[in-house]
Amino acid sequence: MAATRLLFYSHDTFGLGHFRRSLTIASHLRRHLPEASILIMTGLEAAYVFETPPGIDFVKLPAVKKVGPDTYRSRHLHISFNRVRRLRENLIRAVAKSFNPHMLVVDNVPRGVDGELLPTLDFLRARRPQTKIVLTLRDVLDVPEEIVPQWREWDVYSLLERCYDEIWVAGWKDLFDPTRLYEFPATVAGKTQFCGYIVQRASREAAAAIGQELHLNGEPLSVVSAGGGGDGFALLRAYADAVGQLGREGVKSVVCLGPDMPPQQRNELKKRLLPQSDSVLLFDFRP
Repeated sequence: MAATRLLFYSHDTFGLGHFRRSLTIASHLRRHLPEASILIMTGLEAAYVFETPPGIDFVKLPAVKKVGPDTYRSRHLHISFNRVRRLRENLIRAVAKSFNPHMLVVDNVPRGVDGELLPTLDFLRARRPQTKIVLTLRDVLDVPEEIVPQWREWDVYSLLERCYDEIWVAGWKDLFDPTRLYEFPATVAGKTQFCGYIVQRASREAAAAIGQELHLNGEPLSVVSAGGGGDGFALLRAYADAVGQLGREGVKSVVCLGPDMPPQQRNELKKRLLPQSDSVLLFDFRP
C-alpha cells in the first residue's frame, strides 16, 4: 500500500498564525501517521526555520501581502497582483496534480487568496474524486454581519457543500458556534467538527535555555511577542517604555520582534531595548 500523502494549503498573506496552525496540525498527523509524506504550500519565507518532524516538506509560493480588506499585492516581485496570483494559482494546481494527495487540507480561506484555489478544487473533484478535502477554520473569523454577506456574494456556502468533505474548527462550540452564527447550511454544519484550540507543544529544552541565558533564579518573567510583527510596533513600543521600570523591579523580559516588522520600526525598538540587556533578552524572530 502506498504511503499516505497529505497536501496543505497555508493562508500566508499576513502574520504567522495561519502557518503555525497548519504546521501544528501537520506535525500532529505525522506523529500518528509515521509513514506519511506531508507537503505544505506557503508563501512564508520563514517556513524553513520552524522545527518540523521528518516527512514534512514545503513548496514555496511567491509571497503576497494583504494591504487592506480583500486587497493584496506582491510582497517581493515587481509584478502586478493579478500576475502573481495567476502564477500562484498555476503552481498550486501543478503541485496537487503531481503530488496526487490522499487529502488536501485548506487553511481558513475556502476559496484561497482571491480565489486562487478554485481551479485546484475543481480539478480534484472532477479528476481525483478519491482525494479527501478538508477546511480548517478559526472559530471567530469576523463579525457575522461581515462574513455572511461576503460568503453569499462569493458563493462560499455552495463551495463548502460541493467541494469539502469535512470542516475542522479550532475552537469549542459552547464558546462560539460558527455553524449557527455564520449561518452554515445544514449539510455544511453536518460535516463540521470542533477540534478544540490548537496549540504547539512547549519545548522544555527551549524554556531551560532561555532561563539559563537570563540567569533566572525564580524571578518573574515576562514574554512579549506580536506574532509576525507586521502590526506589532505600537504594542512593543509601549512595552519598551515600561521595561526599564520592570527591570528595576526584578522582572526579566523576553521580547520577540517578528520577521515581518518593517526595518525602521525594528531598529527603533532595538535602540530602546538593547541597552536593557541585563534584564531583556531580545530576538528578531523565534520560531
